[in-house]
Amino acid sequence: MALLTATSSGKASIFAPFGGQGTNEVYFDELQNLYDIYTPFVTPFLQTVTEDILIPLAGVEEDSTFYTYGLDVVSWLSGTIPRPTVSYLASIPVSFPLIGLTQLIQYLIVCCVANLTPGELQSRIAGATGHSQGIVSAVAIAASATFEEFVDNSRKALKWLFYSGLRGQQAFPVTPVEPSIVQDALKGSEGTPSPMLSIFLVVGVPYHSEYLAGPAETLIEEDLEGEELWSAKDIKIPVYNTKDGVFNGFLLIYAD
Repeated sequence: MALLTATSSGKASIFAPFGGQGTNEVYFDELQNLYDIYTPFVTPFLQTVTEDILIPLAGVEEDSTFYTYGLDVVSWLSGTIPRPTVSYLASIPVSFPLIGLTQLIQYLIVCCVANLTPGELQSRIAGATGHSQGIVSAVAIAASATFEEFVDNSRKALKWLFYSGLRGQQAFPVTPVEPSIVQDALKGSEGTPSPMLSIFLVVGVPYHSEYLAGPAETLIEEDLEGEELWSAKDIKIPVYNTKDGVFNGFLLIYAD
């Protein structure tokens, strides 16, 4: 609250950065903690996006091998049904939308705790940005002035993230790495090898490369049917390029 007060008097500036993949094995613990602490604030939102977006998309997707346990996030968090294994939650088709969900929940909680609408919180934020998939969360919050807009933009963001994770994994199925290579990497304190070799994150798809051009085209033309989820006029605060900090007005990246 002190920081928000400082922004009102011009003594501080707040930026909203959102991360990408790399927290695959721990993000759900964070989401569980947020749910446990702020249940009254987040439950209605979680129920809406779970029932409207996550469960239906996982249920109708033809490649059901990626969604053996579905995407009933509310039931996992409430304990109605057991939480899936870490390996399932860490898989790209599942973690892509759910990491985004966790980020959106964090923003919602700030609004609720500070007793501010998304638009009032926006007025205190100098800009937003995001690395990799985080840019989608940045755009979603930058386009939301009311709670109704926040829910609508969250639906859009989760749909985009769902298909981005799915199409990427379909293009690059999980394959085992030769044991000797794994041991060599671990011995050198380099972590477990993955397709994201240049940064050895626990990510099973080579995002940020030209290899994702095909899946990106499928997402745009088939999954979204050419629909423009956001346009420049929807963005109410600056969204900055994470590479050079330039204000792009509106930036949405697919392969790079």
